[in-house]
Amino acid sequence: MNFSLFTPEEFSQIESPLRRKDALFVEFASRISGKIIHNCHNIPNRFFEWITDDGLTRMIQLSGVTNDPNTKTGLSSRACAIGIVVTEIKYPLSNGFRFNPPPFPSYGREIGEFQELPSEDSEMIAILQDAYEQAMAVTREELK
Repeated sequence: MNFSLFTPEEFSQIESPLRRKDALFVEFASRISGKIIHNCHNIPNRFFEWITDDGLTRMIQLSGVTNDPNTKTGLSSRACAIGIVVTEIKYPLSNGFRFNPPPFPSYGREIGEFQELPSEDSEMIAILQDAYEQAMAVTREELK
């Protein structure tokens, strides 16, 4: 169910590059002792989620769409985006929680955008590793 943001055909087409990298994404999630969530909020994406010793939930979001206020949905499939989120959220996405609870302090930002996912696995891993390091560098004091 995609709440009519995209037709099933559009959704499948947008998600296709992500599906092609799923084995690599599973390998990366395992390497960081994290979990991978598919199509959170009914948008073609992959979330990598892990909880650190300080009790913070850290995430990397790799989305098959970018924000575009000039479209009917507010999203564009012309590019992919990657971002990080760090939060004190008590209901991780991997536990099935999909909507925002009462506000918890959090930090989030987009860290990159590209026209298409890299075809080389090593390049994709380098992008994910950089996002991981940026997420790990966020301190509790930076949460708002």
